[in-house]
Amino acid sequence: MADRLRHLPLARAQPINERRRRGGGFPRWRPDDPAEFAKDLSEDLEAHLDAPAEEIAGFDPRRLLKLEIDGLSSDELASIPEFSVVTEEGNNFTVLFATEAALGEFRRRLKLLEAGERATREDILFAVKRFDYISREDRLGPTLTANGFPDQTPFFVDVELWPLELTNERTDMRAHFETHCAAHELEITDVVSNPALMLFRVSTGRDGAELLLNMRDVREVDLPPSYEFDLELLDAEIENLPNIEAPPDNAPTLAVLDSGIAAAHPLIGPAVGDAQSFTDNEDPSDERGHGTSVAGHALYGDVASVAQSQAHQARLRILSGKIADHRIARELLENRLVRAVRYFNETYGCRVFNLSFGDFTKPYRGGHVDRLAATIDWLSREHDVLFKDRGGIDQYGDQIAHRCRPRLHPVSRPGRHRHSRTARSVRRDLVVLLCQAKTSPRQSRLLRVLATCGPGPPWMPTAS
Repeated sequence: MADRLRHLPLARAQPINERRRRGGGFPRWRPDDPAEFAKDLSEDLEAHLDAPAEEIAGFDPRRLLKLEIDGLSSDELASIPEFSVVTEEGNNFTVLFATEAALGEFRRRLKLLEAGERATREDILFAVKRFDYISREDRLGPTLTANGFPDQTPFFVDVELWPLELTNERTDMRAHFETHCAAHELEITDVVSNPALMLFRVSTGRDGAELLLNMRDVREVDLPPSYEFDLELLDAEIENLPNIEAPPDNAPTLAVLDSGIAAAHPLIGPAVGDAQSFTDNEDPSDERGHGTSVAGHALYGDVASVAQSQAHQARLRILSGKIADHRIARELLENRLVRAVRYFNETYGCRVFNLSFGDFTKPYRGGHVDRLAATIDWLSREHDVLFKDRGGIDQYGDQIAHRCRPRLHPVSRPGRHRHSRTARSVRRDLVVLLCQAKTSPRQSRLLRVLATCGPGPPWMPTAS
């Protein structure tokens, strides 16, 4: 195997067991004057305890706070009783819900420092640089920030709520949000609700959108994504193709979730096992040509070379799921994706899925995981499936082996603009190892490390 993985040398590390010094580890920052630090932080906390006047109350009485912290994990911050960390938003900002009891304990520890005494877990207090509100501007999504509200009314907005770990809290938050929308005549047209994501598509006007931007339970409000297709995939046009033989009965299966497929295409047709539409339009055909082109690349890699090649047998069985069209629908694309994955996984046992489009209006600039990426991560864990997105490996061919073990470690990435190098940095040798029966847990862990995800709900499992 070593000769196939020369770009990833895995030399054995020789342990060096140096004698541990007393009080080992890196010392955390401690202010020169802890009492003055505690006094300033206490004043900052009190200044941000009262909710902004325009904020609409949430489903429970807890206070929502944004903390700037340095050198502290969310787990450590949550060690203060009844501090509930909901997300890390990048740039050292952590968002949490705090009860009165939690705030009282935080104040008590600060008072001890102010009096020149020692407090429990002082390092937690010293790591907090400042407190802040979650403002209306914090909730504005990138597209709304860049383009403003549409002129026509009504329009669609996508509203994401804070990710909560406990099922009963998610249920209460959803019920409270739906009640608020009904009271203000905001029409909810679709909902995604799972442990990783609570997302609503809402039809509203400018006044309704402003109400949503001031709700405590709302994480982000933005215009619906504008999913674009990579036009470079359309450059391989083949005419006068030879007859293509159907793949063998034991060929591995790949589901292409895209704009549909031209099942009668002479290059693609023999390999198509099923084509379904999960959009409002029941026709699974490809109106854009993109899904057909993606299927061709998945089947043959360099499609142009097929015309000169003597081997004209498809090596994969293609399943097509139409989940994208050119319209902004009342339904969220994430729900279409969930239905498609469940259908192909339960009907055909398919465990490898291709997504080759992204939202160009929302390049990844840090912060929490994108909504589509969160759905992909959740589906990967829920159904033990593998996703290849548009930044990934260009050719499957024989690399997708059909001899898969019952457990297949997920490799998923947060959308088009994030970690676009990730799957490209993994050679096809590793993809083969992942899908073949010979994959060892060590090799699978290596591949999962290379296919990193990003900060999300702190309670969600991560690749390890």
